[in-house]
Amino acid sequence: MTRKLYYEDPYLIRFEARVVRSVTGEKPGVVLDQTAFFPTGGGQPHDLGTINGVSVVDVAEQGDDVVHTLTHAVQGDVIGIVDWERRRDHMQQHHGQHLLSEAFVRVCKAETVSFHLGAEESSIDLSKPVAPIDLERAETLANMVVFENRPVEIGFFTPEDAKKLPLRKPPPGGERVRIVQVQDFDCSACCGTHPRRTGDVGSIMIVGVDGARVHFVCGARGLKYARGNSTAIRALMGKLSCSR
Repeated sequence: MTRKLYYEDPYLIRFEARVVRSVTGEKPGVVLDQTAFFPTGGGQPHDLGTINGVSVVDVAEQGDDVVHTLTHAVQGDVIGIVDWERRRDHMQQHHGQHLLSEAFVRVCKAETVSFHLGAEESSIDLSKPVAPIDLERAETLANMVVFENRPVEIGFFTPEDAKKLPLRKPPPGGERVRIVQVQDFDCSACCGTHPRRTGDVGSIMIVGVDGARVHFVCGARGLKYARGNSTAIRALMGKLSCSR
C-alpha cells in the first residue's frame, strides 16, 4: 500500500521514497512506499514532475498502490519532485469548483451534475440552465468566500459519520469517506487536492455559458484570461478610435 503524502500535505512538492515494485508496460512504471504525486481521480488530472530526475508522465491508482509511469526506469531510494505550478493550478480550479457549485445551490438551487477540469478552462454541468443575474450572483458569492480566506478542513469519516454532516451530495460507498469542508459554506466528499484556506483559490471568473454548462477559470488562469481580454480590447480601441 502506498502512503499518500498528497493527502497529508497538498503543499508538499519534494519527498524521499523507496521503490517497492516495478511495473511493466509500454513505458516503465514504479510503485513507491510513499508518494506526493496525485493520481488521476475525482475529475482532477494527475500530477507531473520527476523521480530522481526522470520525468513522470502519468500517475494512476492500482488498488491500494499508486503507479508512476516514467520515461526511464528507476530503482532503490529516490527523490520525487512534484511540478508545483501544475499542482497549484489544479488545486485552484478544483477548490474553486466546490465554491462555485455551492454558490449555485444557494443562489438558485442548481445542483452540479458533473465537473471537468480542462487545460485552459474548467466547466460544471448544472441540473438546469441559470439566468444571467443568477450567474453573476453565484460568481460574486463564491468570490466573497475566497476573499474571506475561510479555513478548509479535510478528513476521513466512516459512511455513518459522513451522513451526519451537511453534505452537498450523498457520500459515495466505501469504508472511509474523504470530506472537504469550507467553514460555514460547503461540505463535499472529494478525493482531490485542496488548499488550506479559500484565499489560495485567488479568484473565480465565469467565462462562458452553454445551456446548463458553465465555463470558468480560477486563480492564475483568471489573470491570464483578463490579460487576454485587455489586450484584445486595447487593440480594438486603437483600430476603432473609441473608448472601451
